[in-house]
Amino acid sequence: MNSSTALRIVQILILVTLVIPIAFVSLSSTDPSGITLYISALLGYAGLGLLIWMFIIGSRSVSHFISRDQIAINKLHQFLGKYGVLLIFLHPLFVVLSYGESAFYSLVPDVSTEFQQHVTMGRIALYILLVIWFSSAILRDKISYRPWRYLHYIAYASLPFALLHAPGVGSTYISSSIAKIYVYTIVVVLVGVLLLRVREWFNLNSYRYTLVSRKEITPRTHLLHMKPANEKLNPKKGQFVYLRQTFFGEQHPFSVLHHDDNGDLYVAFRQFGKYTDKLSRVRPGASLNITGPYGVFTKEIEDVSNIVFIAGGIGITPFLHHILSAGKNDKPLLFFSNPAPSSAPFLDKLRKALGDRIIELYRDKPPRSRGEVGFISEDTIKKYVKKPDEHTYFLCGPPNMIDAAREALVNMHVDVDKIHTEEFRL
Repeated sequence: MNSSTALRIVQILILVTLVIPIAFVSLSSTDPSGITLYISALLGYAGLGLLIWMFIIGSRSVSHFISRDQIAINKLHQFLGKYGVLLIFLHPLFVVLSYGESAFYSLVPDVSTEFQQHVTMGRIALYILLVIWFSSAILRDKISYRPWRYLHYIAYASLPFALLHAPGVGSTYISSSIAKIYVYTIVVVLVGVLLLRVREWFNLNSYRYTLVSRKEITPRTHLLHMKPANEKLNPKKGQFVYLRQTFFGEQHPFSVLHHDDNGDLYVAFRQFGKYTDKLSRVRPGASLNITGPYGVFTKEIEDVSNIVFIAGGIGITPFLHHILSAGKNDKPLLFFSNPAPSSAPFLDKLRKALGDRIIELYRDKPPRSRGEVGFISEDTIKKYVKKPDEHTYFLCGPPNMIDAAREALVNMHVDVDKIHTEEFRL
């Protein structure tokens, strides 16, 4: 099963999960209070289903069983986190309407009775989701990656509290065996997700590699050569892996430049944060944990012609293997954007492999450079690509460069199906 089909099946299953509560939640009365209570119950059970799916696709240790296209999986997770959670927030609103309580009923803790204790379990779940949603949907661009990531981990507490909340407040749960099955299924899946996460934390799903060498190929850009300690990975062109330096340390994604028959991996990265600063000081002989490979970027290359690569800096990494292994008559066109030639990784190899099919773009035109001045633009592309709509484009680099290149291509009436992108971020 290909990645797009798997992703579509997941989307259908999510919708089915959200609709299932209609089968067991009953309308007790047709007066306004009964209708709002009915809607609140539907939203509550649908919210449980939505949360478990967010846990499934938000955990790489689980979602990789669904699809290797982690970019698409992450986008679905982000969409559900930004918009789907709003559906969950409607549940306490309809509860307030059905009970005739004040707007603060769902926010103010109350443990005076057993019923209110169960309600407060739901309140705690609501607090957690509000914090996660606000930090991700509203403040994400204002929070650095590391604090946001650690804050995001408290989301794992939201579903257990919601599950503890449901049995004690819902008459549907008490009277319906289907409701119990629905809730117990979510509990079982949650336990499975947590076990797989623990497996990942203990590196039980990773490959052990040893660093052979680390070389600074341009200022602040490094090339790692790693060999497998036992089992070896077999990534395809354009795929990436996650690399962890310490036992319980952070994992970050890196495109695989090349791998050989012995399983040796070559990864290049640029220093732009604490993690890569630390990685730039790793010494040969160090052990590294690698998971993957992931991604389907550039998989269409074998089936298309008239290929154009647009890369920014270290964004050249998914393309390098394709370029260096291309046949004499199959050389792609490359737009390569960098601040200066000295900061352009693998520039000599690219010039040798592509000749006049590499268009170098620099912030300021250096002396004796054959490059263009400025960033990728519609005018620049038109200058070198005579019939833009007859080509297929692969873009990788900083988000602002990707956005500018995509906009330029769309303005030139290039079919969006011919534009393939991958951004690199912290």
